[in-house]
Amino acid sequence: SDLLAKTCETTNRQNEKDYSFTLKLNWTKSMLLDVMNKRIQHLFLHKYQKSYRPSFGEIFVPQVNGYETADYLISRTMMRPRDIITLVNNCIEKADEKSIIDEQAIKSAEREFMHNRIDALKAEWNLLYPAIEAIINLVYLIPSSFELKDVVAKYNDIETALLRTSKDEDPLVKLFLLQTESNSFGREQNCKELMRVWFLIGLIGKMEGCQTVYSEASRDHLDERDFLDADGFVVHPLFSNKKKCE
Repeated sequence: SDLLAKTCETTNRQNEKDYSFTLKLNWTKSMLLDVMNKRIQHLFLHKYQKSYRPSFGEIFVPQVNGYETADYLISRTMMRPRDIITLVNNCIEKADEKSIIDEQAIKSAEREFMHNRIDALKAEWNLLYPAIEAIINLVYLIPSSFELKDVVAKYNDIETALLRTSKDEDPLVKLFLLQTESNSFGREQNCKELMRVWFLIGLIGKMEGCQTVYSEASRDHLDERDFLDADGFVVHPLFSNKKKCE
């Protein structure tokens, strides 16, 4: 996705021209739950060579933090099979041969998955955003549910963190370097650009009624209308828990 974004940026190419060449794949919760069950059964068959094939509900505790465990785990992914397979593998590993995978094991697996996901984001987006590490860390300055004004309120902290990176070639750092006047319009525009990057790389989602929309091939950016409605934004659950996990 960073390669496509870089191509569109450097050639001034419009993203929608490539939609006819791409295949949109959407995974639902029920499909990912099926993936989890098949993964668990495969692991048990491979390790124990027995005909018994347990389901997800038989080896995981029913709830984590008051949420159904399956929903909790799926919400920590980007709705992709490889994410949920990795997270389930982590959970089984952290359970350390226990018959039931408890909340402690799940939280430990979530921490590992989160750190690996952050490392993957840094590697994926470093070419386009050299200050990507600072950009990721900035999301922890804001509430889990927020609006544009909440980001603007942290402008001084955001500006300090970005300029401290000395990554002057980063497009976001350039914007903040150019904004020398303390006018509210300039600050708001810079914060919008920061939020657009957060959305692009999957750190935040856009609330639309009762649903949360995250970046995907058919919608990888926020437009001006997204900042005008009252639904607001949310930090992806995997990253909103970082302070609690560490």
